[in-house]
Amino acid sequence: MLPTSATNDEEHDPVKQWPSPQLGVEAESDAYLGAVHDWRQAWRPERVSVLLVAESHVAEHRGDDEIRVETGSLPANMPDRFVRLVYCLGYGESWICNQAPHKSGGTWQFWDLFGALAGGLDNKMPRVRRRADRQLRLAWKLETLNALKIRGVWLVDASRDGTRRETIQRRSCCRARQHRISGPLTRAAMLTAAVRW
Repeated sequence: MLPTSATNDEEHDPVKQWPSPQLGVEAESDAYLGAVHDWRQAWRPERVSVLLVAESHVAEHRGDDEIRVETGSLPANMPDRFVRLVYCLGYGESWICNQAPHKSGGTWQFWDLFGALAGGLDNKMPRVRRRADRQLRLAWKLETLNALKIRGVWLVDASRDGTRRETIQRRSCCRARQHRISGPLTRAAMLTAAVRW
């Protein structure tokens, strides 16, 4: 049962209470989940006018804790820890990381959605065909995220934990978990966002 008021208190967090170890699924580290939060907060608008709710970020992979995003070409005060979240500019742009993450293709579908929200249906993420195109794509992503932030568009996850992993065991466990908690968590995420506005 969800709490009647929005809170970060762990005793009322239905996902924190979920018994991931009992399902044979390795839990994500607190540092990784903290970095997911930090990247999302870095792009949070001052006033949210449109709240997008997705299922989750991609779960932590072994070795992700060692990867850092080079932030020299990014806006000030960006986090540097690599996570598999659309807001983390190293996800899908492994060339700006200190080492290449394993299977880090990014989420072009979200970028195309972001592009459409920021500049119309034809404003799709540039596809990289040559090495030189990478800088243009990163510049497009930064421009798009800034436009969304100015317009008050923000993406949150329905689940605190990543529901996507590369293993079959993780996928089957997460499908069952997602079915049981996505609806209530989506409502909780919207309630939390509404309370914080």
